[in-house]
Formats: sequence, C-alpha cells, structure tokens
Amino acid sequence: MPKDITIHIENFGPIREPAQITLRPFMIFSGVSGTGKSYVAMLVHFVYRVLCGEELISFFTEITGGKSILIPGAITGDNGKVYSVGKYDFSEWVDRRAVSYMQEMLGNQEFSAKIHIEFPDLKDTFEYNYREGRLSMGDDNNDQQQMGFLSLSGVEDSLKFPVEILSDVGVIPFSLLLSRYLRDLYELQPSMTLFLPPSRGALISLPDDARGILSKSGGMYQEFVTDMQELKRLRPRRDEKVSEACHIVQEDVLKGSIDVVDNELYYNTGSLPTPLPITAAASSIKEVAPFALLMQKGWLPYVSTLFEEPESHLHPHLQMKVADILGFAVAEGARIQITTHSDYLLRRISDLIRLSLLADQYNDKEKFIDFCRKYSFYPEAAIKPEDVAAYFHAYDKVAASVIVKRQDVSRGIPFDTFEGVVENEMRNSFILMDETDVF
Repeated sequence: MPKDITIHIENFGPIREPAQITLRPFMIFSGVSGTGKSYVAMLVHFVYRVLCGEELISFFTEITGGKSILIPGAITGDNGKVYSVGKYDFSEWVDRRAVSYMQEMLGNQEFSAKIHIEFPDLKDTFEYNYREGRLSMGDDNNDQQQMGFLSLSGVEDSLKFPVEILSDVGVIPFSLLLSRYLRDLYELQPSMTLFLPPSRGALISLPDDARGILSKSGGMYQEFVTDMQELKRLRPRRDEKVSEACHIVQEDVLKGSIDVVDNELYYNTGSLPTPLPITAAASSIKEVAPFALLMQKGWLPYVSTLFEEPESHLHPHLQMKVADILGFAVAEGARIQITTHSDYLLRRISDLIRLSLLADQYNDKEKFIDFCRKYSFYPEAAIKPEDVAAYFHAYDKVAASVIVKRQDVSRGIPFDTFEGVVENEMRNSFILMDETDVF
C-alpha cells in the first residue's frame, strides 16, 4: 500500500506558519471566514487534477517545449524505449504549477507561496516503450492492421494507434499513461475532477452565451463552467448503490430531478406539465443541481469533487441528507473535498464515522442493519475514520497567522469551529432569560 501524498505549505495566503496536509478520500476544512479554507481545498483539488491527468498535458508540453514527442517506430520501425522523464522533473514542475494554478484560480498574479507536494513511492524514471504488431480488426483474422503500441513501465495496459498516425499523436497519450500510472499507484478510482465553487447557483442560471464569455475569463468560475459543460456531455452510467444515493437526493433534497435539454438545466418536479428552467427554481435547488446531476448520471464515484459549502441555502434536515450522500460517495470510491460552516453537516458526518465504528463493534450485519433502520441511518453511508482528514483553521493572535490543525477523527469530528460560539451564545441566552424574568 503506497504512502500518503502530502502537501507542505508556508506563507500561503493567511497561513503564514508551515502546515502539512495529508490527502485522504474525504477532506474536510472548517473554521471562520478568511482563514484560508478555500485556498487549501483548491490546492488539494489541484493535486487531484494532476493525478486524474487534467494538468499533465501542460507538464509534457512544457518539458518538450511544445513539440511532439516523436516515436521512432513510426518512422524507422525500431522498437523499445522512446521517451523517459525523471520523477524530480515531474515533482519540480508540480510545485511550480501549484503556485501558478492558485494565481489563476484566485485571479491574482501576485499570489506567492512556498508549496511542496510530496508524491511518495514514485519510480525514479518514467520510461515509455514502443512496439509494433498486427492486430485483428474483427472476427476475421485475415482483416489485420499494423498497429503501434505505446506503454509506460508500471502500467499493465498499453495504448494502440495505427502506425500511420503515430508521428502526429502529440503529448496526450504520454499524459494519459502517466495519469493511469499515478491512479494505480495511489489506488485512485476517479479519472476526472469537478469544482463546485461558492455561489455557484447564480452561474447555473446564466444563459449559454454568458457562460461562453465566462469560460474565457479564467479563474475558479471559468473552471466551474468548463466542468459543467463536461458534466452535461457525460453519458449516464448505472450503479445500484449510487442509484440509492440518487434516490435520496431526488426524493428528500430536490423533490424532483435535474434534466438537461439543449445544453440547459431544467428542474423537473414531476407535478407540472413541463420541467421548470433552472432560473425559476429555488436557490437551494440551484446550489445542489450540479452535484445532483453528477449523481443522476451515475458518475459520483468516478469523480474527485471539490464541493464548497455543500450546506448553502439548505434546511438543516437537508444538510444532514447531503452528509449521507457524501458518505455514499466516499464508500463507493469517490474523492471529496468540502469547506463548511455548518454544525449540522459536521455533526452528521461525525455520526457516520461513529456508525462505521458501530458496525465493527457489532460484527453482526443483521444487528447493524436493524440499528440503522431503527434510527434512520443508511448502512452504506458509514464513513471509515481512516478515509477522513479534517482540518480546523484557527487564527493565532500571537503568531498573527492562521494555524491549520489536523483533527483527530477516530471517534468523529471535534467541534472546534462551533464550541466557543455555542458556549458563549448559550451563556448569554440564559443571562437574558434570567433578566427578563425580573419583569
């Protein structure tokens, strides 16, 4: 089992002191506003963009100077190694690209930080090999074509191309194979990412031409618009457990479904003659619509999603339902990163962690299912503590900096974010009640 990927940061926005972030399938960032939660979450999201291959084309484009990587076999017929790149070149590029990615996302070219992303257990050199052979193109073995096979050491499968086009394949096959190697190494199921920024509901309502303009503007909202276009184009998959989670979001959260018609989103309640344009839906529907669409298409376990403030505009009861859906996603192999200010959301996530502990404690499936049925839990939504990394962002007046603390989630998530607020509010409320009794 590979070691964990870790992110080392310093002088990172409001976070002046050194901090270390360890990647886990479910990442939770909490704390008061202005403490850098979104900054760190975006950086984690960037790492998944590297792992899923969305940044790797830039890597190969940079190290090749924008030139195609020539495959000798396409010209000379030679087989064997055609290209190699060292892990130190890769790591150095990732650290530099992380800074420029943050600059792009924040729309601030002056942003600077010390960032080092540690990818353990990488091979010293990524070696690409090429061979040629004939491949049957159908049931008839007489119908064969001369093909080229490009492979990366450490990756079981190879990519195949007709030999006549191999001189024009560019860098994309090399990035695809490297992404496959990284996902295999770090046991990562998702092959794409989705960024759901704050206030996304307003962008959902934009007409197509306005989204086109925004898609050229850069920044986090440009990435969101681009991701949404990809999401709309995805063909639906079918998965029984994901369908159960989808049932929750449709029946309990949306009270309907999200439809895509002519590249626009519609809210279908089933009670009206025609679906409503998403512009006519409530703000809560708009905020959760992208995530709901991802679920409806059955792609939730195959995407790494940065879900900023999933509680936005949702009633507390529905916030807990969203927590259940996140539990389903993590259990099925998704990678999720969230920022949150919601006590209700964190409490439910804590309950789902403890639910996993209870399953181990019972060691009796039927007894566990009976408990879940009695107390309105979904057994499949239980979250293993080892799958969670929770970070609390606290301002330290002495250091004049934000301190990022990793929380112990072995028995749930500590309520560092809310404990002081709740205690002060309850104390003041009791004092006020006592004073009003005077009258």
